[in-house]
Amino acid sequence: MNNPEKTICFQNDHIPLMNSYRDAGPAYPTEVIDEFATITFIRDCGADNDEVINCPASELPADFLQICNSAEITL
Repeated sequence: MNNPEKTICFQNDHIPLMNSYRDAGPAYPTEVIDEFATITFIRDCGADNDEVINCPASELPADFLQICNSAEITL
């Protein structure tokens, strides 16, 4: 981090100070850090649904990962 002194704890107590840092620029982040993560798809299948987990991982369909990775997310 280029300016650790601009790191603030509980932000609600420091909003005017944070606004002054933003207005003075540059706005954070000033460094881009390439990171990656696994994105987990979560779907509401309802309560007491025995179809949610109905087999061990070794018995999942061959296309299971493709189904999960290509599923559309609707909000």
